[in-house]
Amino acid sequence: MEIIHVIKKLNNTELNKAGTNDSYVMVPKKLDVSDLFPEPDKAIGFIFKRNGDIINIRHTTSGEKRIVGLGEFYRKNQVCAGDEVMFERQILHGESRYYIDLRQKTNRLVLQKVRDGFSILTPERMGLVADGILADTPSGPRPVRLEFLASVGKRKDSPNTTDIYDLLVGETSVARQYSSKRMVEIEVDGESGRAVITGDSIWKKYVIKYVGIF
Repeated sequence: MEIIHVIKKLNNTELNKAGTNDSYVMVPKKLDVSDLFPEPDKAIGFIFKRNGDIINIRHTTSGEKRIVGLGEFYRKNQVCAGDEVMFERQILHGESRYYIDLRQKTNRLVLQKVRDGFSILTPERMGLVADGILADTPSGPRPVRLEFLASVGKRKDSPNTTDIYDLLVGETSVARQYSSKRMVEIEVDGESGRAVITGDSIWKKYVIKYVGIF
């Protein structure tokens, strides 16, 4: 038995929350997903692990590489930036079964590095970073806070603006630790009042092969 498992952390552009009028997963040019989608542009029925729904998904390779057919799935499950979508193909005795799943956490504020600060991708969760939230550091617990910097246009000719914030732990900005467009998450434990700040990889791929009798 062989299992191909691909995980993608989603952003607002892919979720059609940034004015793109499209919903998809962007696939990097260097990432090979041909073992997950053996035939480009052919719809495959993925089984949603939560309820058994069939989601018809395609992998397009003309122009940008994308996984498409996800708009209704995103809307129905209220998918937000920072949520992870998981694609899986199981191959047994030459037969394939395809699955899709979601990993969602409502206790995470998701940011994206923009210029010298961060834009907020999940503004409805800004209340998570409230007075008294602490992050553990080598020097001990330090308060976590967002400091407003400016409202900037997404493009030079755009009338729409985005609010940019600095992220501070104690009195130290963490902005320089992250490259442009990097997604950063503040995960808050409501009981302890502790926050963990991470900038994990947005893509993960695993190929597992089992040898034996199935």
